[in-house]
Amino acid sequence: MQRCHLAALFAAICWICPMLYSGPPFAVAQKPKTILSDDFLTMPGDDLPALKEYVARLMDCEPQTMDEYEKWVRVRETAYSSLRDASENLLKIAAEPAGIALGQKGKLIALENLAGEDKDFAEYAPQLKAYADDLIREAPDSENTIYARAVLLEIQYRELYRRQIHHEDNKTKEDYLRQLKEINDDWLVLEKSMRDFIEKYPGTKTRDLLSVLIVGMCFYEMETDQEKLAVFRECLEQSDMEEAKEVLPQYDYLVEGYDSYKVILKLRRLHNLAGDNKQAIDEVRREFRRYLDTQRAAFQDNRNHSVKRMCYVDYLENALRLFGSEEWILEHFQVLKEFYCSSDDPEMNARAERLDGMIRLNTLTGNAMEFEAYQLDGTKIDIRDFRGKVVLMDYWATWCGPCIASFPAVEACYEKYREQGFEVIAYSIDEDLETLRDYEEKHTLPWISTSSQLTQDKGGRNYADYYGISGIPHYILVGRDGNVLTPATHPAMPDFSEMLENALRTEAE
Repeated sequence: MQRCHLAALFAAICWICPMLYSGPPFAVAQKPKTILSDDFLTMPGDDLPALKEYVARLMDCEPQTMDEYEKWVRVRETAYSSLRDASENLLKIAAEPAGIALGQKGKLIALENLAGEDKDFAEYAPQLKAYADDLIREAPDSENTIYARAVLLEIQYRELYRRQIHHEDNKTKEDYLRQLKEINDDWLVLEKSMRDFIEKYPGTKTRDLLSVLIVGMCFYEMETDQEKLAVFRECLEQSDMEEAKEVLPQYDYLVEGYDSYKVILKLRRLHNLAGDNKQAIDEVRREFRRYLDTQRAAFQDNRNHSVKRMCYVDYLENALRLFGSEEWILEHFQVLKEFYCSSDDPEMNARAERLDGMIRLNTLTGNAMEFEAYQLDGTKIDIRDFRGKVVLMDYWATWCGPCIASFPAVEACYEKYREQGFEVIAYSIDEDLETLRDYEEKHTLPWISTSSQLTQDKGGRNYADYYGISGIPHYILVGRDGNVLTPATHPAMPDFSEMLENALRTEAE
């Protein structure tokens, strides 16, 4: 399911600062518009009018309530598989151009959405590309063919993004830098193709492609060409297309902050490639210190600039995660704390406390975490009582769409590994206990569920603030020995299962 465009941009940032997990910065999937009834997955037979109605309905669906959203998350793949099958049936029996066009569009959208999830991309992207190529050969100028051409451009972007993020073939720093150069060269070719397409076919996925262009220009350029970005913004401002005006805020946000995130991603990758090589680690440390000094100067030049402050904080968090609470890092934290504490705004004062929490969270690896919270029935849960099990701490809320959307991934891991000693402790940050109670009564969670608000009502800590967790869902994985394995992960991440299985094979000391 496609996120809104700004949310998609934040999702890209979440790969770099993993307070939240998300897919790539642009989701290929089309956003559904309305779910009409409980039987919308019941596919009709070979009745042509019924098939046409069914395909049109599945092409136009969006959850309107939390209940519908939860249903959509659970059945999303089934729904789009049904749309693909129904569209193929429609193409077999439809004779008139309108029916054929509807079947083509339905199949395109189904495959596009099935490929939109990162975990399914490798399976469905080739099918999508093959079908789009077939349409282009059969009817080069049809409306669906033009749509297919746009989809192919998006697929190329997704493939570039996966190469950028996963670095599956990189073994050394030299391999990594060489691949960055190759990706950058490929991006420049794709960028021209996208611009040509938008100019030739304005209105066909224009907003989507403009979003990709903005993200790509900021993300893939090895050294951002400010002149080129400025020219692009001027073109957007002067464009008559409504879509161009709508993506301008994305441009402004990215040009301010994305260059910083790109550097963080690169430094994190170089740190991972360094392994136990002290000289290589020291080199990355020096680079981090240099960039942190640059971020501090930018922040101090304009302390009220929210994007500059956010970049500074994210650099700090990543440095803390890689190098621990070294003195040079804590000095930077002190700069921010003094700024937050000097404000007359209580919210800014609270951020000073969250900085302390951020230090606690990012120095948890290899140490025991503190956690004592209450379930709604009054039962007290203490993480120390779970020594001998591998525990996933899940920070969530009933109002958090991505949290609910992540439940199937959590549940899949829970069902697969619980007999081997895997446990999940959910920690809801809902302030309204009745809302949480209603949710738990309606949706029986198979794992342990605790409440931040009830814990505070009983005199306990707010463990979201205590660990500086500002984005949910947030997951912490704790080993059998009671020590934290990682302070930030996600069950849907590619390496989570391997990390969990390794932890389950380890006996508690």
